[in-house]
Amino acid sequence: MSAKTGQEGLGGMEREMMAIERPLEWYVPEGLDVVWANNVVIQHHEEEFVMTFFQVMPPMLLGASKEEVEAIKTVRATAVARITMSPTQIERLIGVLQDNFAKWKRKQEK
Repeated sequence: MSAKTGQEGLGGMEREMMAIERPLEWYVPEGLDVVWANNVVIQHHEEEFVMTFFQVMPPMLLGASKEEVEAIKTVRATAVARITMSPTQIERLIGVLQDNFAKWKRKQEK
């Protein structure tokens, strides 16, 4: 994958120089948190998709009485990440996810 750098409002030669493709250098900073998400809410607008990832932990019920269990009205879903992408990026992501899932599934069937 490569990235195009471009700027609106530049002259022709400047725009050409800024639109040169360069390979991406994938960098993951040390100490980047890895979080577990077991729920996601996806919203879309005209020009973007917003994915909010949540972690849902069931309440501890060991030794709880029937009344204590019945008193639980909700279970909290805590947002752990929010990612916004353009429709074009979402389309690519869907393709990559489908491809990787199919590869994973084939390995599981062996």
